[in-house]
Amino acid sequence: LMFTVLGILGQSLGTAVFPTLSTQYAKNDTDGFQRTFSGALRNVLFLSIPAGLGLAILSQPIVTVLFERGKWTSAGTSATAWALVFYSIGLMGHTALEILSRTFYALHNTWTPVIIGGLAMFLNIILSIIFVVIVKALGADTFARGPYAGLALANSLATALESTILWILLRRRIPTLDPRPILQTLSRTLMAGIGMVALVGAWLLISESLPELIRLLIGLILGAGSFWGFALAVHIDEARSVPRQILSRFSKS
Repeated sequence: LMFTVLGILGQSLGTAVFPTLSTQYAKNDTDGFQRTFSGALRNVLFLSIPAGLGLAILSQPIVTVLFERGKWTSAGTSATAWALVFYSIGLMGHTALEILSRTFYALHNTWTPVIIGGLAMFLNIILSIIFVVIVKALGADTFARGPYAGLALANSLATALESTILWILLRRRIPTLDPRPILQTLSRTLMAGIGMVALVGAWLLISESLPELIRLLIGLILGAGSFWGFALAVHIDEARSVPRQILSRFSKS
């Protein structure tokens, strides 16, 4: 579930922006290169943060509607939703990684993402062992709330750290790269996402007696609408530019 969203948001945009970055670097178009990178990263952050938070808060009804039938029981739903929560919080790191790694490729630097990725994989193993032990020690050792959540959390944190290190190294490679628009989008999107989670969480609490399909559909509509409303309220530029970009793609098609 998480990687389906990642493919739509991160991998597709990373693949689309790579030729542009490569061409701008080849032409020594420094300003254009920085604008393209900054815009791509801001777009994926703006889309992946609410998507990850939405997957986490709606994990139970999502898994129920998609999978709970036949031999798939409510226990399987609870276990899958439990893991999905910890995978979903890493969606931002995964999508940012798609842009950052391809930016290094456009700079003709393939070794840095490989080396950092290898270190992140090693860190993932270490954190997996640590978090599984911690979850067991906290008493969460049932099937529905099992220590496998530690594996998901380790993956999310290792990927987030991998993206952060690549970002730091990219800033050193391009000292003129202005981080302020990216950090502004990140902070304001987190604010809008927290507001969205509060409203969707309240909806789930008051709708426990309703069928899961209705809870999910209204939760999705409420989540998308409230996030865009909060995003406009805190003046996130992508709240206006991203819909225009999507509509322009459809009109061209």
